[in-house]
Amino acid sequence: MCGRFTQFMPWSELVKLYRLTEPYIGRNTPPRYDIAPTQTVPLVRFHS
Repeated sequence: MCGRFTQFMPWSELVKLYRLTEPYIGRNTPPRYDIAPTQTVPLVRFHS
């Protein structure tokens, strides 16, 4: 197995889902269905 994964929501939907307020809101990343482990992807991280 190569560890590929899927991002099935576009960035605009992730902003709404997680109520993001950082300046990354303008990003327009479409869904991707064949992401390799070496590719760069958007990340949402909880920081308290």
